[in-house]
Amino acid sequence: MKFAFALCLVLASSCLALVPKHPADLASMLARQQFAVRSLMAAPSIGDNAQADDCFNNYMVEQTNVIMGYNKQYTGCISAADQSRSDLTEQSAAERSDLLDRTNKMCSDLSVCEAQSDGLDFFDCYRDASTNSYKTMFTLNSDSNLDYNRINAAYAQVDSVLNACVDEARMDYAHEMDSCDANLTICLNGGAAPTEAPTAAPTAAPTAEVPTAAPTAAPTAGPTDFYKLHPCTLNLRHCLISGISGAVKRHKLDYRGFSRCSEIGSEGH
Repeated sequence: MKFAFALCLVLASSCLALVPKHPADLASMLARQQFAVRSLMAAPSIGDNAQADDCFNNYMVEQTNVIMGYNKQYTGCISAADQSRSDLTEQSAAERSDLLDRTNKMCSDLSVCEAQSDGLDFFDCYRDASTNSYKTMFTLNSDSNLDYNRINAAYAQVDSVLNACVDEARMDYAHEMDSCDANLTICLNGGAAPTEAPTAAPTAAPTAEVPTAAPTAAPTAGPTDFYKLHPCTLNLRHCLISGISGAVKRHKLDYRGFSRCSEIGSEGH
């Protein structure tokens, strides 16, 4: 199992490195996977493969919780901003309706002149209607300018709140990911593996199913035996590439896709 996780991390890092443009979450995930591989390679030799399995199982669970929590928090920020803009648009409905009514009346007054067949009466009608239209256009310009400035200021406030919300979500994400890295390092160096994933998560996010326990069976085969036992390594690579491609298209990470890949790698144990 240890080598299955290592292979998953290496392939995930290699595939992500080929993506020309990384969404923020994918770029961060690439850095975390590279950290996990470096930690595995730099850790002292661990005789108990079950301990290494537990370390990486808990690392994956913790990462999943942190990423899903961040997505939850970020989505909440975006939804709140969209709702605020929708509320502002709804609140300005009366002003928009008034401007449209005054514009339609002005056009209607000018259209009446088309009924005048006599040349003198036609121009007299247009002279009077255009005088009123000039006054209407001036007030339309003044009122619409005031409404624009008011709504624009409100939109700027919405954007300010959104930026603060997103910055806070990213800061929480960075701190929690650092904690995951620290736990992995301690575990690989022989410390106790955490028995529970972090429970703190924003309250407004979609629920996500997360593994709650590490596999109980420890593999006994070395890297060479692993490849002999698993001729379906290409399937594992295909699984990882498919999961990463889907994440790039959706601009949203779903770590359960990588969990399925690790299950492919652990077949036969």
